[in-house]
Amino acid sequence: MSFKLLVIELSSDEKVSKKRIAEMLKIGEILRNRYKIEKRLGRSSYSQIYRAYDNIKSQPVVVKISTPKSDPRRMKIEQMVLTLLRGKNHCVTLIGMGQIHNVPYIVMDLLGRNLADIREQYPPKRLQPITAYRISIQVISALQDLHNAGFLHRNIKPSNVCIGRGAQRRVIYLLDYGMARMFTEMDGRIRKPRNHAGFRGTLRYVSLTVHSRAETGPCDDLIAWFYSMVLVQFFLN
Repeated sequence: MSFKLLVIELSSDEKVSKKRIAEMLKIGEILRNRYKIEKRLGRSSYSQIYRAYDNIKSQPVVVKISTPKSDPRRMKIEQMVLTLLRGKNHCVTLIGMGQIHNVPYIVMDLLGRNLADIREQYPPKRLQPITAYRISIQVISALQDLHNAGFLHRNIKPSNVCIGRGAQRRVIYLLDYGMARMFTEMDGRIRKPRNHAGFRGTLRYVSLTVHSRAETGPCDDLIAWFYSMVLVQFFLN
């Protein structure tokens, strides 16, 4: 499968509006005569996430829908990355996509809790060293798959790392590719660095390169993961 080079420079990191964001989907609503919305799981200025039930596969799923004021290209990027990574061990399965209320949405497998929530639940709010090691190995594997596909994540943080459910409960998944960017040309060559790059990511986790608004590379995703684990283990109590 091939894609045209998607050159998208979104405006600097979208800030969550202080105003209440209207619910994009109603509880009980059915999308495409298939996905019944059960409850909202989370929201931001960019998107809202709902738990739903797939009436065809008889299983719970997640519906992620853009908000009207968000840049629709972010969802397009996420769809592209999930399609490219389909079948990879640490990428959530993309079940479907579509548009409702003039905004795009995607449907994915339902996963377990994210790392930030897990850490908050279990005293002393710190992971065992062996657990942190095993999680990190899988996150690095997920990043390797992403980088091999020619993309940077650019928003690595604990809340974007989830565990699986059921038989996949020991599998770690990397989520949220809305800020991803291609760093290679279609022929595999590294893209020419920009003189100035906008800020992408979450302030406390990004590398010094991101803070300086310089061009980023795969190493900056790894640095963000390192900072994530350091903060989770030692500084967020």
